[in-house]
Amino acid sequence: MQTEVEKLNPSAQPQLDRQAAFWDARSEDYADPSEPEQRQRLLRRLARLPHEARPTAGLRLLDVGAGTGAISLHAAQAGAIVTALDVSSAMLRRLEAAGQKEIETVVTDWRALDIDAAGFRRAFDLVYAQMVPSFRDVADFARFEACSRGWCVFIGWGRERHDPWLEAAFAAHGAPWEVPAGVPLAVQQLTALGRAPEPVYWRETWTRRRSVAAALRDATDHLQVRGARPDHELLGALLAKHGDVDPLVDACVVEIGLLAWRVL
Repeated sequence: MQTEVEKLNPSAQPQLDRQAAFWDARSEDYADPSEPEQRQRLLRRLARLPHEARPTAGLRLLDVGAGTGAISLHAAQAGAIVTALDVSSAMLRRLEAAGQKEIETVVTDWRALDIDAAGFRRAFDLVYAQMVPSFRDVADFARFEACSRGWCVFIGWGRERHDPWLEAAFAAHGAPWEVPAGVPLAVQQLTALGRAPEPVYWRETWTRRRSVAAALRDATDHLQVRGARPDHELLGALLAKHGDVDPLVDACVVEIGLLAWRVL
């Protein structure tokens, strides 16, 4: 029987050497974590955690793949001392613009990070990662765990992702579509480390209101990060099927998974 790692289709997964460019390009259109809908979604996710794994005053928290700072900002507002790490400098600039002095930002590739040189080994009470595509190997999760002296929390894709716009764009380009590596793969890798993770899964519906230009950028970025060459005329023809509407309103239905475990 194939493992979850072996089941992954490399051509359908985001290419890790393109991550900085991908997230830099998406930073302008990326959702503001302070928006009420985004804030409530995060709070519903964190409510599924054990109380001791949630950010509170005085705890040190490492946010791996922090992006625009959904977790970092929430943790800092709760009184935690936060280090936010991301491969995208543009994403972290948006986080810095929020003006939370309790957050230190670090631009680096998680897979290339020397946690000892950075002073991260067992330096944090909580170590979080949310929707971070760079977790693929056992070593990625071992390094993640090594930074914590308390709890680790991993939130990622589950087993389903239904996005009509992106699926149509991928099909038109002959590009494979599948759920990015997430919690099922994390379970596999943590089991290899001798852990016994118990994932929690749930569905979310993401309703998006965005310009035609933003929808085109979204498809272009996702195709490029998977090594496909976007055909802008083809994408424009696909959008024309939606009618002469700007902004576009659409929705995707996704499964999200969560893992939380105490470091021994």
